[in-house]
Amino acid sequence: MRSRVQCSASFVYIKFENIYEFIRNIVLQRFWGEIRKYRATQFNYLEPFTMMLEYYNMPDKTLETYRNLWFHSGDLATRDADGYFYFVDRKKDALRRRGENISSFEVERAINTHPSVLESAAVAVKSELAEDEVKICVVLKPGATLSPEELIGHAADRMPYFAVPRFVEFMDALPKTPTERVQKYLLKQAGVTPNTWDREKAGIEVSR
Repeated sequence: MRSRVQCSASFVYIKFENIYEFIRNIVLQRFWGEIRKYRATQFNYLEPFTMMLEYYNMPDKTLETYRNLWFHSGDLATRDADGYFYFVDRKKDALRRRGENISSFEVERAINTHPSVLESAAVAVKSELAEDEVKICVVLKPGATLSPEELIGHAADRMPYFAVPRFVEFMDALPKTPTERVQKYLLKQAGVTPNTWDREKAGIEVSR
């Protein structure tokens, strides 16, 4: 029996009907686990291995991705009691603020519901205390205007208090690859810039 996949605007749900289908596709390492695909060539009863063979001229990256003979996707997911998997975030993009795990995907999803926002990217900024602070980089729709205070108020109604960004920076465009993936590492490297608005310095507190 095949696995069932259900899609919505926000999530992809995958449910496996038997253990063989589960093994053939994905397993989770832990409760916020990284999705891994097993190299099917290890079992002659599995479908042929369909992932790429290697990163071109990048042997270290290939070894990192295929460590222990598993393909590590870099995606984080949770599994509910009914066997459905929920995408949480890319492992490298997840944040941790004051003991709480934060999904950059969820932060961006909430921010992007504002009618003036075209797109956004949530990244980690090192905290003065420990772990991360959340920075949201925002591109507005053509002709739209929006203040940081209004955006934070919008966010506070749609996400846990600990996930509400401390830093806001409006940008003309997000840095992207030729395939339109946001280059978050560049945003992380930039950190807090002269154009970054700081919620704490503005005296705005977000309650539980």
